[in-house]
Amino acid sequence: MGKKRNHLLFQFLASYVLVLLFPVLIILVYYYPHSTAVVKQQDMDWNTHITEQFTTSMDTFMRYVYHLPSELVQNREIKMYDNSDYGRVVIANEMRKYNATDGFIDNTLLYIESTGYLFAKTGSAYKVEDFSKPGIGYFYENWPHREMFETLSRLKAPIVRPVENVIIPGSNRVRMLTFALPLPIGGYDPPGALLIMVREDTIIRMMNSLSEKYTGQFFIFDGQGRQLLASQETDYGASDEFRRIVSGLKEGTEGAEGTEGAGIHRLNGKSYIVSHTMSGTNGWQYVSMLPVTDTLQGIQTIQRNTVLLIGLMLLLELLVIYVSIRKNYHPIKRLVDLAVNIFEPAEAKPLNEIETIRYALGELANVNHTLDAKVKQTIPIMRENLLFELVSGKALAWETFRLEAESYGIAFPYPSLAVAVLSIEAKCGGGRNGGRRADVLPCCRRAPKYRRAADGRASMSFFQKHLQSRNDLDRLFCARVRYQGLS
Repeated sequence: MGKKRNHLLFQFLASYVLVLLFPVLIILVYYYPHSTAVVKQQDMDWNTHITEQFTTSMDTFMRYVYHLPSELVQNREIKMYDNSDYGRVVIANEMRKYNATDGFIDNTLLYIESTGYLFAKTGSAYKVEDFSKPGIGYFYENWPHREMFETLSRLKAPIVRPVENVIIPGSNRVRMLTFALPLPIGGYDPPGALLIMVREDTIIRMMNSLSEKYTGQFFIFDGQGRQLLASQETDYGASDEFRRIVSGLKEGTEGAEGTEGAGIHRLNGKSYIVSHTMSGTNGWQYVSMLPVTDTLQGIQTIQRNTVLLIGLMLLLELLVIYVSIRKNYHPIKRLVDLAVNIFEPAEAKPLNEIETIRYALGELANVNHTLDAKVKQTIPIMRENLLFELVSGKALAWETFRLEAESYGIAFPYPSLAVAVLSIEAKCGGGRNGGRRADVLPCCRRAPKYRRAADGRASMSFFQKHLQSRNDLDRLFCARVRYQGLS
């Protein structure tokens, strides 16, 4: 047998490995992608829910902000055109009544152009000149003093300034979101304006209060797509690609995976779950960005642990299978070695174990057929030997003899039998007895050796036995045995 052959042991091992790989393939092909898609969809829904909650909370405060100028105008104690000192004291005291929303609004400043003062909700009054002095009034680093008050004097519609640095009284620098609203809203030649300042960290705290475990970023854009606030500074916040996505979300033309209001987009080579909502109060757009890697971190950890566990299980199963197969394979190997030692394959091509055993069984069948043919050729001789033992008195016990005779097709159906024995002794050189031998021998040879009865058993038999003794005598026995019942 050649050395290069398909080893049966490895074939069995490969078959068991394939069976074990089926559930693994099902897990890798179906379960992993499906579970990942389910987690993504759940996170998209959750991200959209958080964004909607934040939008609802902001709209609640925005309605108060936009309604506050009307409340101030309707307050009869606040006389916009009273420039007396008493009038200013009354206005300062009335402004303290609007301190109820201190949790969200940092400060509210009522600017009355005719008086040249700004009245805060804390009861303080600031001159216009104080806003040009850092640490005394509210000093805007990116909003020049003259431009600021020219804008407030000509204000016809609300404006919102994006979050920017403001030096508040006390010389502390704070990032503020500023609302500038005319008095009254929509009126001509308003007597002043209203400044509402909201700290950036106040809005961010409100964002974080919606979910302690939320790790995404929030962005607020006004109706013109200008970014007003971002919960975190990001490397993509000022990119054109990010602005294009936001614009597409607003217009509804940007393609995205997932449901309405949420989708998966790629920025700077990373995937993000992007959720967006539009405010019905002021048209602002609220966008939340959640990295997909953050959402899939838990499921990926489970998947990695599952793969590791399955790998260990497969390794253990392979070890058990290999040991058991080797144990079960040993009888086959011994049988193959025996077959190779007895019947060396004549073919030059290598044979595996099954082919070797098949070849050995074929050779064994051929030998068996040959041996069977040789045994059948000896049956007549064995019959003559048995009958000779019978007439010469050398037979064993009758029952043993009868059973042996039946195996060679000789039966004794009757209780008695008659035997005729002819003994001729003659020298090899001829003589009278030699002539008799010559006369009798042809008769015996011409007689049938046995004739079968109707039941298939031998009823009579003629046999001859030629013996040569030491004194050079030929003794020929020719016997006629008849099996019959004797009366």
